[in-house]
Amino acid sequence: MTTNDYSEIIEKTLCELKKGEKWEDIYSKYAGEIMKRKSNYVKNINSIKHFIDLPMYSSIAKLKDTSVRSDLRYGGQSIGEIKISKCGIAKIKIKENIIADNKEISKDKWYSWDSDEAKSIRKYYTKKNKSIKINEHYVESRMLAEFSKKSRKEKALPNVRPVRLGNLFFQFTTPLQASKKRPKIALTSNKNGANGGGIDILARIKTKEYSNSFNLAVIEIKDENKSSESQKDVMSQAIIYATFIASLLRSKSGKDWWKLFRESKKNSDVPKKIEIYVVTLMPKGNSEEGYLGKLEIEELGATLNLHSLYYTFNSDNSINFFGTLPEVLKP
Repeated sequence: MTTNDYSEIIEKTLCELKKGEKWEDIYSKYAGEIMKRKSNYVKNINSIKHFIDLPMYSSIAKLKDTSVRSDLRYGGQSIGEIKISKCGIAKIKIKENIIADNKEISKDKWYSWDSDEAKSIRKYYTKKNKSIKINEHYVESRMLAEFSKKSRKEKALPNVRPVRLGNLFFQFTTPLQASKKRPKIALTSNKNGANGGGIDILARIKTKEYSNSFNLAVIEIKDENKSSESQKDVMSQAIIYATFIASLLRSKSGKDWWKLFRESKKNSDVPKKIEIYVVTLMPKGNSEEGYLGKLEIEELGATLNLHSLYYTFNSDNSINFFGTLPEVLKP
């Protein structure tokens, strides 16, 4: 893929967004409702103990609800759900019948978070009694855990942190389908509004090149590196999503989303110049790479910085990273 190929994808994405202009109203409503309920979410989510092997995920549709509902995952797989009522009462349910601590735990049955059954559920999974499938969900989970580490000494890749909403991991649902390098608007008339593809990881990063306290990064993950889905093709998908994020920040709710992405209590104007890093995250391999450099979206005042990031998992559970992204991050 050349700069012209990628620039054409950007133009097609902008045309699709102009076709489906009601996405601006949908995402403006999302932003308003999330901001209104964010403090309640954070308070309730922080009221229960978090387990590194059982991360909680949400979505922009769930985050606008008054009650806290989150997906519970193990090894990237959805294994259950947690809900916390307005008054802070937490419950858990799982998707399969298990035997834990000699107790029969029934699927789809709600248990109080502090009950013996709930404690047995958490112990069952954190003791790794369930096998893990190595797929994209697993890779995403490993990367979120790695990027979320607070100690710089523990991090294999410095200055990369996932954006959270309501203190929860989430996949940012877009109004676009991005498969096969053909952006297509995907809006529905139901209450959720948008059902396009999701950004695997939306992150904040600090780089050597810019003085900003952070820049956004759109990270597209693959668990394989093969010629049928090469790095250049994966980058095409990531560019579609990054173009949407730039458009979102220039929309009528852009200032709200900028505040949410910064996870800040202070209001701040969206910069006149938006810098978004667009990153493919794949296993080390030999698939064909596309152009890696800068792409300008003049009508949005945005620059897309295209980078590669490759990984290998080590036997000691550590991760090695390669590619162009590590070269530009602040040490």
